[in-house]
Amino acid sequence: KLETADQAQTIQQLNAKLFTLQEDMNRFDSKKCNDSQSKNDSCSPKVPSKDLYREKYRTVMHRLGILLECPINLTQMEEPVVSPSGYTVDRFAMTWLISTKSLDPFTKTEVCSSIVKNYLAVKLLMLYNE
Repeated sequence: KLETADQAQTIQQLNAKLFTLQEDMNRFDSKKCNDSQSKNDSCSPKVPSKDLYREKYRTVMHRLGILLECPINLTQMEEPVVSPSGYTVDRFAMTWLISTKSLDPFTKTEVCSSIVKNYLAVKLLMLYNE
């Protein structure tokens, strides 16, 4: 699994790619063939197909979904929090670890009761679930 800093950087990169793909798809939608072109001419050959953008969009969303999966219970996080070891996990999994006095699964050290909300992951979850 990725560490929190790497995970945040990867999420930011995916978010930027997603934004670019959405802009490109909008540009593609607004680009129309010129009525004066003959039937044998195509629209601009420089514009990639809309299917290519859709496939890239699906790939980015799939990778984002994987990043938003809790590494402890392996389900999509509902309330992402940062564990004391720096990993983003679901609040339910973290509170379960605290209540059972389990060891941190990443560092094998005692889990403290400190839970901090991961706002970046919360925003990405909202984007992913739209």
